[in-house]
Amino acid sequence: MYLELTNNNKIFVNSTGKRILTETGDMSKFTCSFKDLPLDALARIFSSLRIEPLTALCMTSKHFEKVTNFAPVWKFLCKESGILTLDDQSRSSFVSALRECNRLALFASSRLFTCNTVINPNYDLAIRNLNSILLQKLVAGSEDSEEQQMKFKENVVGQIKFVEAVKALKNVKTIDDQSTKLAKFNSAVNLFLEASQNKNIPIRINLEADYYAALNCLLGNSNILSNFDAGSKLQSIFQNSEDYQKIKSDAKYYFCLFTFENKFNIITKEETGKLLESLVDNPFVGYKSKFLFLKMNFLKIISSLTGDEMMILALSFLDSKDIHFRTNSIFMIGTLALTRVSILVSDDYIAELLQSIFDSDSPLISATYKNESKCLLSFMCCEKRSQLISDADNAKWILEYYKNTNNPINLRKNCCLALVKMIIENRTKLLSYNQAAQIIIQDVLQNASLNAENKIIFESIYLISKMVIDNLTHPKIDAAVIFTLLFFKDSNNPLINGHAKLFLAELTSKNRTKISYASAFNYAAEACNNQSLTEEMRNNAASLMEKFRDLI
Repeated sequence: MYLELTNNNKIFVNSTGKRILTETGDMSKFTCSFKDLPLDALARIFSSLRIEPLTALCMTSKHFEKVTNFAPVWKFLCKESGILTLDDQSRSSFVSALRECNRLALFASSRLFTCNTVINPNYDLAIRNLNSILLQKLVAGSEDSEEQQMKFKENVVGQIKFVEAVKALKNVKTIDDQSTKLAKFNSAVNLFLEASQNKNIPIRINLEADYYAALNCLLGNSNILSNFDAGSKLQSIFQNSEDYQKIKSDAKYYFCLFTFENKFNIITKEETGKLLESLVDNPFVGYKSKFLFLKMNFLKIISSLTGDEMMILALSFLDSKDIHFRTNSIFMIGTLALTRVSILVSDDYIAELLQSIFDSDSPLISATYKNESKCLLSFMCCEKRSQLISDADNAKWILEYYKNTNNPINLRKNCCLALVKMIIENRTKLLSYNQAAQIIIQDVLQNASLNAENKIIFESIYLISKMVIDNLTHPKIDAAVIFTLLFFKDSNNPLINGHAKLFLAELTSKNRTKISYASAFNYAAEACNNQSLTEEMRNNAASLMEKFRDLI
């Protein structure tokens, strides 16, 4: 950069202490150091500079202090240029200047993650004002000790770095290139970490700087800190910020959220649940903490709530302005009702809620989420708990969803079972009995583990066995079903092995297997004593025992 003097002479300025004085038309006549120029000449140069290079000079040039202290023209020139405004208070006290520094830095941070706000802070103006405060103090001079002045300088410089980091985070969102974006995020996080280590700035800004550094690393924006180190910072913030409830609450909530997401395992999930429970009435993060607490219970990560308590809590989010909370709560309500964990709400009401998600035209609700809600509604209609969808339309939609291999495998399996139930009950003829049994064996049971504890497994065993027992399938299908039952009779899950043994005994009683009567008697006896089976199934097993006892 350069500035005009007289007779078209130019002085090129940088922040290293070296300056180049040139005549018009020749930019390499000679170079000189500040020490070669008289103080009044330096005063004229410095007072003509803009804020940014002047700030750089005050931090790098020893001659800057000499000029500001001894040059008689310095203050007059600064006033004349309009860069600085000097008053008596600024000469004698740090108070007003520090208050303005803190106000500017904290204003910038308070807007960092605020969405939908009409106030867009001017970060450049904030930085310029902070620079002005620093220069005003240095220019005006004071009766403070050299140590006090150094602390003041480090205070303002630290807050400038903080605001620059805030500004960088705002600007980086507009960058498309991922490598450039990562570099910018890393630069911002480094500035935050520098500010967090500056002991001359207010402790609240230290905490905020640490918070934003940790948060951006855990969000995947930066790789400066590992997940564990970032999580440890969040933990340290909420443990050491009693006087700053807002940042303490935010840090504690995100610590719980990222623990839930398995970003780190600093505390157990049960301890996380207790932390969240302590936040549910918090004025800053209570609402989203309550939702996360509900979600952890719903997913059975913790077990602090009963089914009815989960239902009541989920219902409280139906009026939420946040569509994410509202749609997720509807999905939870539908699932809780479908599995009969809670029966507080009528099936018709829940069906209408699920249909409202599927019919929504909001861009915030993904197609995947809509389809999952429609699945729940279809399952309710399949169980005749709602008449919102006809059997013909329901079966057609279920079959289309099942055939789409891009859909979640677990929901596709559930759709398969729902469709087979409708086929057995003669509510649709989209597939034959043989086709229905075949897709259960191939797509649901074929790769299942003996240690599986999935409800889908024993429901599948029940459905295919029922089709074979009722003579609805081809002999080749019967053989495949028997082979499947022989496999699952050794499962560690009592519900699964109980179903398999009971149906093997029943098929053997009808001479549909090559199993001996003695083995079938043992299968029936084990099923009879299996408390995981229903009373009706155990009574059926007892009847089979009597039959085999006569045959042996």
